[in-house]
Amino acid sequence: MGLVAALALLPAEGRAAAAQDPLPTLSISSPSVAEGAQDSTATLRFQVKLSAPSGHRVTVAYGDARTGTATFANDYEPVTAAILRFAAGDTLKSVDVTVKGDDLDEADETIVVTLGNPTNATIATSTGTGTITDDDPAPTVSLSLSRTTLPERVQGDIWTTVRAHLSAPSSAATTVTVSAAAGTNADSTDFTVSANKTLAIAAGDTASTGVVTIRAV
Repeated sequence: MGLVAALALLPAEGRAAAAQDPLPTLSISSPSVAEGAQDSTATLRFQVKLSAPSGHRVTVAYGDARTGTATFANDYEPVTAAILRFAAGDTLKSVDVTVKGDDLDEADETIVVTLGNPTNATIATSTGTGTITDDDPAPTVSLSLSRTTLPERVQGDIWTTVRAHLSAPSSAATTVTVSAAAGTNADSTDFTVSANKTLAIAAGDTASTGVVTIRAV
């Protein structure tokens, strides 16, 4: 009887306010990490936060949205869909993604992780976009010639093979335009050179070869 009487003394407005306390909200961060060198790994850590501690266990599902520019086979380990569980009083959990390093010059890449199906909470930010920042320098270009000397008194076409080299592969195709001009010991009236030669080095390759024709006159 005493317990019933005590409950009856709680004002009606107090009981209504307790029943209407808002649920805490969940949000996921958008972190970044440098990819690292070939055969190394790095951790891209998405933090999932609860806006306030709860007296109840909170759960939320997460998974790889597969909408980022990074590919799970080459750039990172697949993110297996799973459940995060917040015990009463917890406010922070994390989703760790293993990033695979490489030595390829490329654009920064993204991984998208999403939250869904919460219990005892609502979702404020459902999508986190993690960025894998490229830390490889842009490759340098050098040229080599198959023929570096020409006969002095020969008329007609003389060709030389020119080869463009990249110091390291790139994820994008590289175009090199090769031109020629008279040097310090040559008279430009002694020869003509074919039009500028464009060499295309395919993505992932490090060299391309073409022929430049020199006409002695």
